[in-house]
Amino acid sequence: MKLSTLVKTSYSFGIIAVLIGALLKIQKIDAAGILLTIGMIATIVFIVTAIIEVNRSKQISEKEKGLWTVSFICFSGIAGLVYLFNGRKRVV
Repeated sequence: MKLSTLVKTSYSFGIIAVLIGALLKIQKIDAAGILLTIGMIATIVFIVTAIIEVNRSKQISEKEKGLWTVSFICFSGIAGLVYLFNGRKRVV
């Protein structure tokens, strides 16, 4: 699987799994913990693959690479949305 496909898929799957898992947790359904764990693993996969993709890029400066890396680690949900909808066009 290509890295760019993995970035998009892992982010989408992670967000969906975490949201559904949180909804199930509110309703006290037993499978919620498993779904939340799967969503968190998918989110970690997204963070790692996005950082790799950013740091391999030759189109952005080292400062911007550092900024993206820190934002993925600290603010993965918001940074992921910004990266997928706006920033990725400049990076890849």
